[in-house]
Amino acid sequence: MFLSACSASLDPSPSEVKTWLPALSSISQPTESPGSDLSWAKKILAGMSLPEKVGQIVLMGIAGRELTGGSCELVQRLQPGGIFFRMENAASPQQLRQFTGEIQNCARTAAGARPDQAIPLITALDHEGESVYRFAEGATIFPDALAQAATGDPEFAYRAARSSGQELAYSGINMVLGPVADVLFNYDSRIVALRTFGDDPQKVSEYIAQAVTGYLDAGLIPVLKHFPGHGGVADDSHNLLPVDQVERQLLETSYLLPFRRGLAAGAPVVMISHIAFPKISGNDLPASRSPEMVRLLRDDLKFEGVVLSDAMNMQGVISGGINVPQATLEAVKAGVDLLLIPSAEDAQASIEHLLSAIESGELPMGRLDQAVLSILQLKALQGLNAFPLKETGEPAWSDNASVAIEIGQRAVTVFKGNGSLVPLPGDIRQVLIIGPDASWDFYPMLEAALQTQGIRTERVNYSPPWEGIIKEQDLLQTLPKTAQKFDLVLLFTWQSHIQSLTKSKWQMRLARLLARNDTPVIAVALKSPTDWLDFPRVDGYIATFGRNQGALEGLIDLLTGQASISGSNPLPGMLQLTTTGDE
Repeated sequence: MFLSACSASLDPSPSEVKTWLPALSSISQPTESPGSDLSWAKKILAGMSLPEKVGQIVLMGIAGRELTGGSCELVQRLQPGGIFFRMENAASPQQLRQFTGEIQNCARTAAGARPDQAIPLITALDHEGESVYRFAEGATIFPDALAQAATGDPEFAYRAARSSGQELAYSGINMVLGPVADVLFNYDSRIVALRTFGDDPQKVSEYIAQAVTGYLDAGLIPVLKHFPGHGGVADDSHNLLPVDQVERQLLETSYLLPFRRGLAAGAPVVMISHIAFPKISGNDLPASRSPEMVRLLRDDLKFEGVVLSDAMNMQGVISGGINVPQATLEAVKAGVDLLLIPSAEDAQASIEHLLSAIESGELPMGRLDQAVLSILQLKALQGLNAFPLKETGEPAWSDNASVAIEIGQRAVTVFKGNGSLVPLPGDIRQVLIIGPDASWDFYPMLEAALQTQGIRTERVNYSPPWEGIIKEQDLLQTLPKTAQKFDLVLLFTWQSHIQSLTKSKWQMRLARLLARNDTPVIAVALKSPTDWLDFPRVDGYIATFGRNQGALEGLIDLLTGQASISGSNPLPGMLQLTTTGDE
C-alpha cells in the first residue's frame, strides 16, 4: 500500500508499514520469514532513532577525491543513506574504488557500540555515456544512448550497460543514475536529446529493457529517469521549471511505455523529474513535489520500489520562492523516498528541516517510516545490509573499449545521400573541409584517408562553438565563394540546432549559404542529429552522435567506401520536419 501525504497520518508502526516486492532479476521474491530481507529491514527500522531515519532518506554529495577527517565526521554525524559522487570526486576508477572504500569504512565505524546496526551506504554516480560521465580518466566512455539506438540493435544497450556497470562496480559504485527512459518528442531539447534512445516509444522501450538488464547483470542498482519523461520539453530543469502540457492519453501511450518496460525488466528505483504536468496533476508543481504525480507512478504503473528525486538544488524544484530544505520536505510529503542533495551544506540543512517537520507533526512518522523501509529493503537486496562488503574484481578494460568502439562505428548514420554521395563518388577530386577546432587530431586522419584515394583536400576551421560565440564572421562571406572551386564540401557542425535557439545562428547560416551553391555539401553533425533541422537542403547529411573513436573511424570508412553499413535513424519523426521544413 502506498501512503500518500494525506493518508500517512495513520502513522503505522514499523511492523505494519508495507513496502515493495522487488523485481531484481537475480533475486527471488522475498517473504517475511526470519532472516529475510524484509524482516531485516523492519528489524533495523524498529531500532533506529529519528535522526538515523531522516539521514537514511538522503543521498548527499561530498567534497574532494579523498576522505578527510572533516568529511568523515560529517558522514558519521548526518548518517546519510548514501553518497552521490560527482566529477570533482572521480579521478579514475582506481581512485574512486579507494575513496568509496574509505567512506564505507567511515559509515561502518559510525555505529560505534552497535555494530549490528551499521548500514552500508548507497554509492551513486551519473554515468550514462559521452554526454554525461564523471571520471577524469581510466573509465570506458561509451557512446550516448541515441548512438546505441542508431546501431539498430538493442543488444548494444545491454552490452554497454553491463560493461560500464562492471567498471562502476569495480569503482565501488552500487547505484547508477540511469538509464534515461525519456522519449525525445521535442527536438529543441537542451538537455536530454542524445541521452535518450530516440523518439519511438516502442523502440525506446526495447533499449531500456536491455540497459536495465545489463546494469542488473553487472550487480548495480539501475535508476529509470526522469519520470514521467523529460523529452517533451525544450527547457532544462536545472535552470527553470519546465511545463509539459501533454494530455493523459499521449502520456499513457508514449511517455510511460519505456518506464513500464524498465520496471518489468527489474528496475527497483525511479527518479522523478522536476517538470510540471498540469494537465495530468491538475497543478503547476514539479512532479517531484506533486502527490498526484507520485500517485501516478504508484497506482498506474504499480510501482512499489524506491522513488528518488532528481537533484534538489535544481531550479525546477525550488521554483516558486522556496529553498532546498523546504523543497525536500514537500517532496517527501508528496511521496518521494530518497532525496538527491549534491551539496553537503544543503543536506545538513534539509535534515534539520525534516527533523523539525517530524517533531511538529507536519511530516507524519508513517510517511518517513515507509520511505526508510523501502530504502533498507533495497539495500538488503543489493547486499548492503552488512559489513564487510563484497569486492568486485577487475573488469575487462580492453574488451569494454572494443564494445565502445564497435557501437561508435555502427552508429554513424547517413540520413541523406546514401549511394549518391556516400561513399564519395569517383569523380570527386577536390574536397573543402570546414569544421570547428583546428587542434582536433581527427582532421589529419580524414585528410590522409581521402588523399590515399587521390582526393586533394583543403581545410578551413572556425573557433569551437562549445567555447562560446563563433568569432569568424568573415567566413560567412568568403567560404561560399571558396566552395565554388571544389567538387564537394564536407561541413562539420556541432550542436548547430541548439546553438541557433540559444546562442548563435552562425553554423546554421553558413550551412544554408553553402547549400545555395552548385557545389554539393555533405553536412556532418558531430553531436546531435537535430542539426539537420537547421539546413535540410544540404545534399548529404551524416550524424556521428559524438566525437568518439569508433564514430570517427566509422565516418571515414563510410566516406571512403571501406564500410557499406550505415546506422539506423533513431529519430524517424525528424524526417518529416526536414522534408517539409523551410529555410
